[in-house]
Amino acid sequence: MGKRFLLKPLLAGLLILALLMAGCAGDDGATGVAGSPGVDGQDGAAGTPGPVGVGLNTPAIQTLTVDNLVFGKDAGGFITASFDVTDGTSAVTGLTTADSTIYLAGLVPGTAATGSDEWQYWTGVDDTALVEGPAGTYLLTSNKLDSDAPVSTTTQRGIVRMGKTGFNTVVSSYDFDIADPATAVAAGKDVVNDASCKECHGFGVTIHSYGRNDTKTCVVCHSPNYNADIAAHEADMVTMVHQIHTNKADILGALHVSGHGENWPTLAYPGTILNCAKCHNTVAQADNWKTKPTMVACNSCHTTITFDGTAYEGIKSTLALPVAGTLHTETDNSSCVFCHNSTKTAADHTPAANDDASQRLVEAVINDVVVDVDGGVTVSFSVTEDGVAKTGVTTSGTSFTLAKLVPSTAVTPSFWQSYLSKARTKDAAKAPVIQGRTEAAGDGGLLTDNGDGTYTYKFKLLNAETFNLDATGDIRTITHAHNNSADTMGIYGATALPTLAYAVPYEPTLTHRVAISLTGIKTNTFLDFVPDGVTVAETRNIVSRDACNKCHGDSRLHAGFALEYCVGCHTQNSYDPFSGPADLGVLATTDAAPAGSSSVELERIIHKIHMGKDLEKGFVLNGTHDYSNMQYPSGVPSDNRTPKASDCKVCHDESNAAMTEADFWRYGTRACGSCHDGDVATAHIDANTAEGRASCVLCHAPGKLAPVEEAHYGIQ
Repeated sequence: MGKRFLLKPLLAGLLILALLMAGCAGDDGATGVAGSPGVDGQDGAAGTPGPVGVGLNTPAIQTLTVDNLVFGKDAGGFITASFDVTDGTSAVTGLTTADSTIYLAGLVPGTAATGSDEWQYWTGVDDTALVEGPAGTYLLTSNKLDSDAPVSTTTQRGIVRMGKTGFNTVVSSYDFDIADPATAVAAGKDVVNDASCKECHGFGVTIHSYGRNDTKTCVVCHSPNYNADIAAHEADMVTMVHQIHTNKADILGALHVSGHGENWPTLAYPGTILNCAKCHNTVAQADNWKTKPTMVACNSCHTTITFDGTAYEGIKSTLALPVAGTLHTETDNSSCVFCHNSTKTAADHTPAANDDASQRLVEAVINDVVVDVDGGVTVSFSVTEDGVAKTGVTTSGTSFTLAKLVPSTAVTPSFWQSYLSKARTKDAAKAPVIQGRTEAAGDGGLLTDNGDGTYTYKFKLLNAETFNLDATGDIRTITHAHNNSADTMGIYGATALPTLAYAVPYEPTLTHRVAISLTGIKTNTFLDFVPDGVTVAETRNIVSRDACNKCHGDSRLHAGFALEYCVGCHTQNSYDPFSGPADLGVLATTDAAPAGSSSVELERIIHKIHMGKDLEKGFVLNGTHDYSNMQYPSGVPSDNRTPKASDCKVCHDESNAAMTEADFWRYGTRACGSCHDGDVATAHIDANTAEGRASCVLCHAPGKLAPVEEAHYGIQ
């Protein structure tokens, strides 16, 4: 019974299974909904490390440090040197004779006939032995005996030079008495402050691939007896440096043609060459230039002088002082001081006032700037001269700038826009372009002397469409630019085309700047303000004139002494007068003033001028000023020890608290294309810029894929 009941269900199940199997030949039906993802499995074992990749930027070159340098001599009389080498924190081990060199010079005492003491080079050889004691401590033994020192010399200078792959080459000096090398002595002759050289040259001069970057080292080799192939005094320090800095290096003969200084003759000293104290200061013999004149030193700059009594070409006009027509018949230096004493020599080398702030005694302070209800702009300022209130300032030599700061956005940096623009061309075939300008007080503005050293000046605003009852312009109606082109420019001359349309909207909520220049002013003064009276919210203080002074001294550069004055004209919308479009034909005053093809915005021209010979496209400014062969004096050693003109920090000094935007160089901006002007770089910039908006910061900001700082200095 029970068996019959179990058999029926079994037969039914087999029947159903047969039917299901028969269905396999039919349609599969729609795919079902995917199930939820399962739980992640455990990580697998780490794979084999891949090869080391090459980054976008190379590592920064590290700096060796030589400490505790002491010279001596061994039992055989051979000169030795002991020292420690670190990377700044840790000992550097494993150095060999291939990494080290020793140089020696003796100081030959001067006489009345020879003038000052002179270093005399007597060896520059790889050491014969370099033994490491404790880690990073070395004893170097040369192949020179103490008896090899130049005759009549007691004071010696020893130089140890260390170089190692991946590190900057470093030199260290030590002055000693040949009788007792282990005892250091005061420097026998130091006429140049090395720190002054480095203000302009940074880590060191580019010669020798930065391998000799200290003047104490330079004079050891560059002494009068440099080598047998070069004439006496031709490559000594005084002749070589003076002639390089005065554009006379093309007469250096064997030194020049031996491969050094391919562009020395085209260099331009950035300050005034009369400022001898720029280099000659603070060290023991810094005043030698005026207290111990020599024929060699004088002739290194004044190359027209002859000392054989047969000819004379003067330094100033045709007069030889103190008596006109005096011939230089001297055969030695014993009588130089009779005419050229320290007082006269210093007076003869006094820079002009525009190159010497100590002679410029006028100072000004802008106290306030007000934009009145009629759009008139009045600046109140006070003036002193040598600390005393100055009255009698006139329109002569008095000028002002007036600009607004167009704010930055997430993808565009801020820029200055002048309210005082003009139009100008210097090429009759090209249309006038917009340029920033200063307003001279003689343009018709109202200068008022209050009689107590305080003044007011109300801007004329020639570019305004509307003028007030006192004939001054309304800043709210800047609609055009006056054409300052010479009438020799034909259809583009000022008579044929007096103005062009160029509107600059007045925006009272933005930061504005007024700067002033006066006759005899020490430096231009300025004031940032917001016309509607609120606190200045945005500034653009990127480079201070203090940074420029490292190389340029306090000379007037073009028309100003302060960059805050310069940016009033050299704005983003200001163009080279030779760069206008050539296909516009006759223009009317209703036509918009065209843009040029070459902006003279300050950041662009400064970068290009300083990049000079390292530009791919070169740079010519104002038609004839060709900066394509300029050599930037400060650079950064690269991984192959060749200099790169990339030491941004020389100018962009972030330690200066007043330069609130000094770190802008760390972010990719429109300034980058000023230096990186090649086709590839330009294409890259263009591809990542749309409607003036650049995406540089996505890759080039700090911490991104290719930070600007790493590209210029290496991976820190």
